[in-house]
Amino acid sequence: MEQVLLLLADARIQMGEHKKVISLLEPVYAKQSDNAAVAYLLGTAYARDNQSYNSQKVIEKLFAGREDTAEAKLLVGTTKFYLADFAGALVDLGRAVELNAKLPSANAYHGMALMATGDTGGAAKAFEAELAQNPNDYESHLNLGVILKQDKEYAKAQEHLKKSLQLRPGDIRSRY
Repeated sequence: MEQVLLLLADARIQMGEHKKVISLLEPVYAKQSDNAAVAYLLGTAYARDNQSYNSQKVIEKLFAGREDTAEAKLLVGTTKFYLADFAGALVDLGRAVELNAKLPSANAYHGMALMATGDTGGAAKAFEAELAQNPNDYESHLNLGVILKQDKEYAKAQEHLKKSLQLRPGDIRSRY
C-alpha cells in the first residue's frame, strides 16, 4: 500500500498537483515522520507550492546530519528558487547535479535557475540532460521550447512546446 501511495504522490508532483500531494501525505507524515520517502515527497510538494516554512521544517528533519546530499540540495534549491533567490538556488541546484546528475528533476530545476540568472545556453543543456533521462518532464519541455523559440529555432521549439501542452493541457504556461 505504501508504494502505491508514494507512486501516486510522485505522479501528482510531476503533474503540478502539489496541494493534492500535501493533503495525501500530511496524515501519513504525522504518523511516520521518520519515513524518508514520505518526507522527501512532502518536502518537495511544500517547496513547489511555495510553502517554504513547512518545506524547511521537513527538510531539516529529513536531512539532519546529511545536508550535503543531492536530495537535500535539490529540496533546498527548489525552495530558494520559489522564493526568487535565484543565485542561491543556482548554487544548491548545481551541487545537487554535481552529486547526482540522475536525480529526477535535478537537471530541470538547475536549468530553471540558470535560465532565471540569464544563462540560457547552460539552461538548454540542463533541460536536455533532464529529458535524456525523463522524456516526460514538463518543465524541461516548456522551458527548452521557450529558449529555442527565443533562438529562432522554431521547429524544435514547437516540438517541445507541443509536448508540454500534451503533458499538462490545463497549465496556462503550456499555451505559450
